[in-house]
Amino acid sequence: MPVLANEPDMWPESLCDERWGCANGEATWGVLHVRPRSEKALARQLLRREVGYYLPQRAQTKIFQRRKVTSWSPLFPGYLFFHGDEEALAVVSRMREVVSRIAIRDQTLFRDDLERVYRLIHAGLPVTPEERLEPGTTVRVCRGALVGLTGTLLQNRAGCRLVIGMDFLQRGASVEITADMVEAA
Repeated sequence: MPVLANEPDMWPESLCDERWGCANGEATWGVLHVRPRSEKALARQLLRREVGYYLPQRAQTKIFQRRKVTSWSPLFPGYLFFHGDEEALAVVSRMREVVSRIAIRDQTLFRDDLERVYRLIHAGLPVTPEERLEPGTTVRVCRGALVGLTGTLLQNRAGCRLVIGMDFLQRGASVEITADMVEAA
């Protein structure tokens, strides 16, 4: 399977100007949770429809059949940052790659976070994705059958687990989860 060239990480290119805003005051940022391995396909569709987006990517160089091959992968797999108004949101919501939309309550704080990620990527240094939650953090489940449940994140060789404690009995129970199912409580 051939390695595709780097997709444009942002459209329009001027989206990062003027503190990550648009001239259109009705446009807001949102996060699209997308199907596995479909971030670039969704970015191509948004580019064709001229809908604003930001997909931070990082270069990964590997040796494949004695050749150096550079591929580009999303820095945050499963997510694409969307910028548009309600009309654009209606178009995006009907795309099959989109699983759900995560609304952003504090637009200013979110724009600042995106600007920092953009500067980090474009500094020319190797970027490594980091897990968002440290083991031992109190978390709330935001996806799946356990939505709303609060517990402690535990990480071992097998992966992540959500631990629910019964303080009264000094015991607990745990269940296997994925890191994208929880958020800091």
